[in-house]
Amino acid sequence: MASEILWFFNAPDGHYPWEPDGRRKVDQLKHFRVLAAAMDELPYSGALVATMRHEPLILATTLATLTEKFRPLVAVYPGLISPSTLANMALSFDDLFNNRLVINIINSETPVMREFGVFLENDQRYEMHEEYWSIFKRLVAGEIIDHEGRFFKLAQAGKSIRIQPTRPSVPLWFSGSSDAAIEFAGRHAVNYLTFAEPLHLVKEKIKRVRDAADRNGRTLRIGLRAPLIVRETSEEAWGAAKDFLGRATSATLAARAEIARRGGKSGGTSVSAQRLSGLIDKRELENLLAGKTPEDPRVLQIAPNLWSGQTILQDGPPTALVGSVNEVVERLQEYESIGVDTFIFSAYPLIEQAYYVAEKILPHLGVQPFPLKNVA
Repeated sequence: MASEILWFFNAPDGHYPWEPDGRRKVDQLKHFRVLAAAMDELPYSGALVATMRHEPLILATTLATLTEKFRPLVAVYPGLISPSTLANMALSFDDLFNNRLVINIINSETPVMREFGVFLENDQRYEMHEEYWSIFKRLVAGEIIDHEGRFFKLAQAGKSIRIQPTRPSVPLWFSGSSDAAIEFAGRHAVNYLTFAEPLHLVKEKIKRVRDAADRNGRTLRIGLRAPLIVRETSEEAWGAAKDFLGRATSATLAARAEIARRGGKSGGTSVSAQRLSGLIDKRELENLLAGKTPEDPRVLQIAPNLWSGQTILQDGPPTALVGSVNEVVERLQEYESIGVDTFIFSAYPLIEQAYYVAEKILPHLGVQPFPLKNVA
């Protein structure tokens, strides 16, 4: 039984928002109000606020003002602001919004981080993570500290923070597949996140991260980030997947397939991207590079109902679960059986699919259906 199920906030929204003509032409704030209201009504415990368009913490703050229960899982790139500034921002959010903040630590890829002025390679960034989040955790616990390390030097940090913490810490969630990532998760994460990979690979990763947590005298939870293409029947679901591919322009197909071929934006230095790119059929990848979509989208399956075509459509998770309600539930329960207890779902359009997934999928994962309001 899942302990937490989250949804996803992003802009633009639409039936196929990776292409301009598939995006809803709406006032973004009004659109977010509707989605935020759905989060308070539906039985999701929160939603991932990603880095894809709006600055995540600003969007999360906006959403929190519109809701009473919604808990944002906010994507944060460490090192862009000082750990003491982030600690003050986190405590301010908790003070104003009743301890609703959860942080999703993003290591990202080297080219992306260079855009922000961080010229550290993958393992170097994990060394910086270690220092950054160790400082952060002490500050949000109310400590005043002096610190001199490789990346940060602080004197009396926390002295000017005038908000008293009302919980032991702000929860840190994290994902990553490299050895450095696994060790970091074992020391700091309360919830380790993974993309949807074939079951045996997720099982192996869970063992690695739990072993790392054991070495540090800790336990952690396991979460799965899984876009869904779910319909009443398998034929409808795969028809939707085919339609999504068919909506992508040849330029989109070629650009996204090239990223997949290189093993991610960093050209193969991202272990998570490498793991999944290596599972895509090379012949189909070459066809996509040439702007040709497969007649049957199932050729991009890398495991039952696990579709790598998602990586061709947009940034973010490289796989999606595609199938009927029963098939998708069966796959999710298989992930539960190996230790996954948290799910982060998404499906487009976000508002309609939030309701559909809540009605059709969540009850099978131990979440009570939401009560329908009497509108008579």
